[in-house]
Amino acid sequence: MKKTTPPWSPMPSITRDVPPAASTSGMFGRVSPSAGSVMVPDIDDLGSGRMAGRKPGCVNSQPGCLSCQGGCLMHGDALREFEVASRHDLTHTVGAVSRALTAAIFRRLAERGYGDVHQSQVAVFSALDPEGTRVSTLAARAGISRQAMSALVRTLTAAGYVTAESDPTDQRATIVRLDRRGAEFCRAAVVASGEANAEIERALGPARTAQLREILRLLGG
Repeated sequence: MKKTTPPWSPMPSITRDVPPAASTSGMFGRVSPSAGSVMVPDIDDLGSGRMAGRKPGCVNSQPGCLSCQGGCLMHGDALREFEVASRHDLTHTVGAVSRALTAAIFRRLAERGYGDVHQSQVAVFSALDPEGTRVSTLAARAGISRQAMSALVRTLTAAGYVTAESDPTDQRATIVRLDRRGAEFCRAAVVASGEANAEIERALGPARTAQLREILRLLGG
């Protein structure tokens, strides 16, 4: 059975295993230091050399490094091109809108008592069948590893959103089913999504909102 992913569920990407705070925003987005990577500095800092102990244009986080002494590996002009490209990158813009809409939906869910459900866990609800689904199937539908899906299921099981039992036809497999609180969450999510989308329609108007939906459908294939 092919599953349809709701608009507020996490989108499959190469950064699916990176914590939300560490994900890049689009092709030209910035990477958070929490991911263990170097934040791309502001262009003003690069041009003025205000980054303490570093040669203008250097992105290395350690003052006095060999790169600064021997010539920086990434020059300021390349970063300027990168910065300009990010302003016109559609994936960056669409991603920013998606994150804002998702945040609005999850704020509403938290207000309704579902603050313990995180965006990554929505993949479980999106992939579940009414009669229950094996963990391996959930993982395949969500595009993540079985181990990652098992971790999501364990958390949701402990919180009472789903149940997990051995498959009677194969004791090695686990069947996941929606529990009562999980059903209540799904209904609340539908309402929260409707409210957030209604805000967009009030801001844009019905005609422009319909046009936006059609454009996004075309882009999404």
